[in-house]
Amino acid sequence: MPNHAEKQTEDVLRLSAKKNRRVVVTPEDADRFVLHERDAIAACVNHAQFEVLRRTILEKFIEMCVEIQDWCDQRQSVDRALLDKRDAHHYLLVVCTAGDCHKFDLDDDVSALDDALFNKYQEFPLSVMPIPTDIGEGGLSAFIDEKNALSIYARPCESQSGG
Repeated sequence: MPNHAEKQTEDVLRLSAKKNRRVVVTPEDADRFVLHERDAIAACVNHAQFEVLRRTILEKFIEMCVEIQDWCDQRQSVDRALLDKRDAHHYLLVVCTAGDCHKFDLDDDVSALDDALFNKYQEFPLSVMPIPTDIGEGGLSAFIDEKNALSIYARPCESQSGG
């Protein structure tokens, strides 16, 4: 009868790069992968590296969103900010400004934000575009897909902020 330590290792499959046996992997979806032991080890290493990269990119994306939120919060004329994917390699950050006309006094700040985000977050190439909240005919839909855009910032209503 196996002892406790032996019983724990019975279900453990050990792969060794020193050997080159064939390995059959059968996931729940009933696909079957037949590969050599070294290739199975390489697939595990690749997956681990991918997970680290995925977490790093997600953390960087969140950092960028927080920076955008802080930038918006410091400017009274910004009502909200939406991020929309334009194509496989480009995003559009729409900064919605209060009212129905362009805020020319915000142009330099928007340009500086555009440059800063481009230089700091090259993983997420984007352009920043200021648009009046009350844009009129077509509204924001003329520029972005509002249903799928990510809302990064929304200024709290006066009644919600306690003032």
